[in-house]
Amino acid sequence: MNQGELEQIGSCQNVYEAPRTPFVATFVGENNAFYGKVKSIKGDMVNVSADGNNFLAKAGDISEGKKHAFKKNDDVIMFVRPESIFLKDQNNHADNMFTAGFKTIEFEGNLKNIYLNIEGKQDVRLSVSNAVNTTDLSNSKNVELKFSSQDAVVLPTGPLAVD
Repeated sequence: MNQGELEQIGSCQNVYEAPRTPFVATFVGENNAFYGKVKSIKGDMVNVSADGNNFLAKAGDISEGKKHAFKKNDDVIMFVRPESIFLKDQNNHADNMFTAGFKTIEFEGNLKNIYLNIEGKQDVRLSVSNAVNTTDLSNSKNVELKFSSQDAVVLPTGPLAVD
């Protein structure tokens, strides 16, 4: 619900993994919002330029079986959940890579939340298991990160639930 209007109906998992609006993407769980422009489209995959990086991500759903239609140079928001971003040295499939400056780590029992920033423009949060060795991260170090295009969704710009 957004100001009394239904934004999306579905199972908990579907709403979490396939939000249809920026409001839903930020209302249900944590999310990294990358503001950018569409560089190209191939099928349901969208190439987005954001903060000096080019990312590949899937177009978000409008409804069951129907995807948002984008055009080159459209303003968009690409969403990536903190648990879908990995340190480059972790063995996970990824077709998107970027570098961010380390800010801090927060310990939360079974998880560590790592906070970074891309060139003073974009804050990024990733969550890793407490078992992941993060001792080599420091305030003066850039961190190489990666995520799969299948774990990122592109939506048209719109209001967020939280800023």
